[in-house]
Amino acid sequence: MKMGYAIIAFVVIIVLFNSLYVVDETKQAIITQFGKPVGDPVVTPGLKLKIPFVQKAHMFDRRFLEWDGNPNELPTRDKRFIWVNTYARWRITDPCCSSSGFATRREPRRASTTSSTARRATPSPSTTWSKWCGVPIGSPSRGN
Repeated sequence: MKMGYAIIAFVVIIVLFNSLYVVDETKQAIITQFGKPVGDPVVTPGLKLKIPFVQKAHMFDRRFLEWDGNPNELPTRDKRFIWVNTYARWRITDPCCSSSGFATRREPRRASTTSSTARRATPSPSTTWSKWCGVPIGSPSRGN
């Protein structure tokens, strides 16, 4: 009889631990059921519930994420070479859109896309950076 209570208690503990998840204040989550998003993204921090063994919580960072590429020497339209350091900063505002490919799988693709975009947008040495960016450096719309 005592063994039966121990087994039931063990099963209840496992189900309870699989039905609870914690959303950190720097994270946001989407719940997927059989691989498809269910409901709205969870953006409030705290202890949350989900259906055990059926639903899975996927966490996404709410902070600004950063990717820093390797400095590259790229040719300009004038056939001169300049050093370009590519970087990208982004923030996930809608985790449902980002859930099609999670960040760990997309990192190499994001790196090649960012580098190739920077390569296409490299200005000639005669172009001023404020003209190239479209906003003067130190402008309030740039946030400097």
